[in-house]
Amino acid sequence: MNLGEKLMKKKEQKTPERVDAIVSIIERVAEELRQSLRQYKAEQATGEAKALLHLTLTQLHYIHAIYARDGVTASELSNIFHVQKPTVTNIINRLQNQGLVEKEQSARDRRIFHLALTDAGKNLVYVERRGYQAFAERAEKLLTVEEHDQLYRLLEKLLMKK
Repeated sequence: MNLGEKLMKKKEQKTPERVDAIVSIIERVAEELRQSLRQYKAEQATGEAKALLHLTLTQLHYIHAIYARDGVTASELSNIFHVQKPTVTNIINRLQNQGLVEKEQSARDRRIFHLALTDAGKNLVYVERRGYQAFAERAEKLLTVEEHDQLYRLLEKLLMKK
């Protein structure tokens, strides 16, 4: 095998170094996203933007799940997050106490409560999204149109389910 073939073979291999490099870049991108969000929250440090500063990552996950599935139940969240129902109830109660989530009793089965975000909860999602949008706008300024399109396609590919 000549040097060119060896290089091509090595290029095709998935090595731990490549995985480590991807992990490193993902960590850096995640930190940039968090920084962008923190900066946006600081600039908008009122109301719902301030509430973002006091949420745990878990609470934020629940807010997104409720936002995506308006009317979801605690049992459904339990299945989504693979946790026991009392864990879900505890988190939902905290979010409800913060005025971000509301419960509505089911007309069909009075034991079931459907969950929805309050206006404050919806605004919180908007504020978070705006922080991410600021990061995306920065990326758009730095990338050519072709690079932007390529980045989008690659991220879509990474998110595809098998």
